[in-house]
Amino acid sequence: MGFTSEFDRRDLVKRTAAIGLISVPTMTALSACATGGGGGTQQVAEGRRSARNPLGVNESAGLDVVIFDGGFGEEYARAAQAKLT
Repeated sequence: MGFTSEFDRRDLVKRTAAIGLISVPTMTALSACATGGGGGTQQVAEGRRSARNPLGVNESAGLDVVIFDGGFGEEYARAAQAKLT
């Protein structure tokens, strides 16, 4: 069952345009809500680079880890943690 009349095609184009016009401001407003506001702007001294720490992360600095529980699930994070300890 397809669109057979010109009215149906025009209606589809109008609705598609209306959805596009509504979605852009909505996405802009929602993206403004997604900005980080944690206030964690304190700089920590750089750590020593080594084979175990190639990025030079300060090992005495705190670290927040957020893991998406999908795909590999928690097993991936637990295996990574076990390698580091």
